[in-house]
This record gives sequence, structure tokens and C-alpha cells, in this order.
Amino acid sequence: MEQEFEGNSWTELWWTKGNRHRFVVLITAGFFSQWSGNGFVSYYINIVLKQIGITDSTTQQLINGILQIVNFVVALTMCFFVNKIGRRKFFLTSTAGMLAPKALPPTAKQALILTYIRSSNTVHTLKELEKALPSVASINGMQVKEYIQALSDEGQIRVEKIGSGNWYWSFLSEEKRAKDAILSQAREEREILAKALDDLKEKVDSAEQERETDGGEGGVGRVELLHAYDHDKGELNRLRKELDGYRDGDPQEVLRKKEEIEKLKSRAVRWTDNIYCLEGHLRDITDGDREALEGVRRMYYGEEYVESEGLREL
Repeated sequence: MEQEFEGNSWTELWWTKGNRHRFVVLITAGFFSQWSGNGFVSYYINIVLKQIGITDSTTQQLINGILQIVNFVVALTMCFFVNKIGRRKFFLTSTAGMLAPKALPPTAKQALILTYIRSSNTVHTLKELEKALPSVASINGMQVKEYIQALSDEGQIRVEKIGSGNWYWSFLSEEKRAKDAILSQAREEREILAKALDDLKEKVDSAEQERETDGGEGGVGRVELLHAYDHDKGELNRLRKELDGYRDGDPQEVLRKKEEIEKLKSRAVRWTDNIYCLEGHLRDITDGDREALEGVRRMYYGEEYVESEGLREL
């Protein structure tokens, strides 16, 4: 049998459809078994525990031992459900569980750190926090100082330099005092705004009353001013009509009308001469045909036409 298969090449793996399916199953089975999390936990458990602040060897061994027991119990239990659920679903579920994001957002980590510091009811050095906080907020020791500085900048924890190092603390009583101070300041501002609003309303009401009544002490009311305005407007219209009645006998108005009439008459004479010139041209075109000429005159002169005479004299 060995001699029979010695002459086969690697291309036999994907030469037929069945072989291609088997080849894909082999590759994916190895991929899923490695990415399901077993190799990561087995090979790097020591590094992971150190990064989250668990450096004691006894504690690390205890965690590793419990982890192996849990793996044994889960593997023994799930082997009875392989035929019912299917290997594919197991592979996909385990891989999805490892690939799913598990990191908390920075705000949630800051909240965990702040809760830990307040619940401890004591002060801490930076070294103490670098040991304790990785297991509290799932951060590494290099990030502790960054998160502590952010909380200090926001005023949520206090820091004082005592001796050669900084001490950090945050008591619930200090938080309560800070909230009470903010609340007291907000109440004072609210009272100031309410008082200013009341004063403004009083001024508006006073101005409305002055407008609707007599306009204030010693003044004239709005209603009286409106009546006086209507009376003066009527008197003005009456005077304008009276002036129009005298305009016909005004020497200046008569002279202006005469000048306007002379201008209009001069323009009418000029256009009449133009019309006579056009009539002469028309007479030449029609070879002296009187009926045709009279028809054109009647059509274009309109009301200004006089039968058998032509254009009416000015």
C-alpha cells in the first residue's frame, strides 16, 4: 500500500471534489481548534495574570488548576452532545466567543477605579494602585498612572505630595460636600434670575398701563393722541379740497395750462404735417385712386376722419 501511494503528489488533495472538501475540513478544523482559546490560555496564562496584577505564584497555580478542571468538566459534558448539536456549531460558537470584544470603555474603567478608591476609605500610593487596579478595571500596570491622572484632572480624586511620593484618595464625604456646594451655587443663581425676572415683569406691566391709560403723570394718553391725529388728518383733507377749488382761477395755474396747450398744439401740427406727407406718398402709390385713398384714411384716422375731407382740422 505504501508503494501504491508513494507516486501520488500533493495535487491529489484538491484534484477531485471530494478531496477538496476533505482538505477544507482539515484546514478549518485546525484553525478553529487553535482560535477557540485553548492555546492562548495554555501558553500565555502566566503573562496574562501578571498584566492584570496577579503576580503571586501560589495564586497563579490555583487559577491555572481551577481552569484545567473547568476545561475537563466542560469537555466531558459536551462530548455527549456532539451528535445532537453538531461539531460545526461548537466550532463557530467557541470562535465567536473568543473574537467578541470584551474590553470596557475608558469611562467604565474610570468608574470602577473611582468606586474602588472610595470604598477602600483610605489613601493609596501609586505603587499600591499599580498592583491593585489591574485586577479591578482590567488594565495593565502601565495604564494605571494615565487613568489616575485623568480622574485627578476631572476633580474626582484628590492627590497630595507627602514626602517623596504622591498620595491619592477620594472619600464619599468629599464628594457629598462638592455636590452640596454645586447645588447651593445653582440655587443662588436661580434666586437671582427669579428676582430679575420679577423686576422685568413689573416694568413691562407698568409700561402697558401707561400706554393704555393717560401716559403717566401730567402726560397725554394714547387714546387722546389718536383722536387728535384723526381730527388733524380730516382737517388736512378738507383744506386740500378747498385749495383744488381755487386752483382754476389761479393766474399761475392758468399760465401753466396755456403753455401746456401750446406745446401740445405744436406737437399736433408737426404730426399733422407728417400725415399729409404720407398722404401724398400714398396718392403717388395708388396713381390718384380716390376710393383707395379714402379707404386708407377711413381705416387709420378713426374718429379723426371727416367724410370727403380727410383728417379733421385742429
